[in-house]
Amino acid sequence: MTVAIDRTGKEKLIIASHFLPTFVKVKGRDGNGCGFQFENRRDHAALYEGIRSLKKIAKEKYSEYITVGHLGTILEEDKSEKNVSTLDASDITKLKQELWSNERQVPVLLDQADAYNHYEGYCKKGIV
Repeated sequence: MTVAIDRTGKEKLIIASHFLPTFVKVKGRDGNGCGFQFENRRDHAALYEGIRSLKKIAKEKYSEYITVGHLGTILEEDKSEKNVSTLDASDITKLKQELWSNERQVPVLLDQADAYNHYEGYCKKGIV
């Protein structure tokens, strides 16, 4: 967590985490690409509660709060979990835009090998 000052002099809270607190579901595909639905990440309850508490404080104290972290897998319509890299480039751009406008989140996109090494390696074994 850090505080940054923007060009107007307002303070912004930036929360950096190993995962975003949001789980992404693909909802419908048409000529305009994918639709997305966002839900709270259930398997990281402590993470979500911590970020929620920080957001509550941030709303009172800072002009804006931003969460940065690994997106994790996305849930396809057939209920399979896939790496975000399986989406088309235009869908990835749309997903980033929606995460920003709806959730104030900036996803860090990792391929499958880096995602595994990040979470199972660094987060589980490197931080002791």
